[in-house]
Amino acid sequence: MAVSTELAAKQREVIFDDMDAVTQDVALEGQRTFVQGMQVAAVLAWDIGALVDQVYSAEHFNEAQRKREVKKLAAYWNQPEMNPTKLYDLRNVAVTFDREFLQSQVEEPLSNGSYLSWSHFKELQKVGNEKRQLSILKKVRKNSWSANEL
Repeated sequence: MAVSTELAAKQREVIFDDMDAVTQDVALEGQRTFVQGMQVAAVLAWDIGALVDQVYSAEHFNEAQRKREVKKLAAYWNQPEMNPTKLYDLRNVAVTFDREFLQSQVEEPLSNGSYLSWSHFKELQKVGNEKRQLSILKKVRKNSWSANEL
């Protein structure tokens, strides 16, 4: 993977060097905007997951009631791809990782200059062991693995 990451970085550098100065300024500003958007999206996903956990952890619900209430929540929010399964995934990430940890992690670039997404954390939370999660996270950064590769 490192070879393709290096190649992609070199290709981007060639493209950037071929740009007019105005286009270079726009490219850099746009890149900062994309990064900010991805960071906000990851933290927003965590926040939604924490909200879902309030329903999931309500002591007066049994398991069947929790499932019904999460389905109602998904229906009420009426967002694309925001089905009960996604809400459970959001919740699982929120209860596995501290918000500040997630936020700090999405601000640090991978070796290829891209950033972690919420999907990386969705996959990492499946590991369960915090020490192993951190070890995998280090490899993700070094190798610039996508969430799918993770």
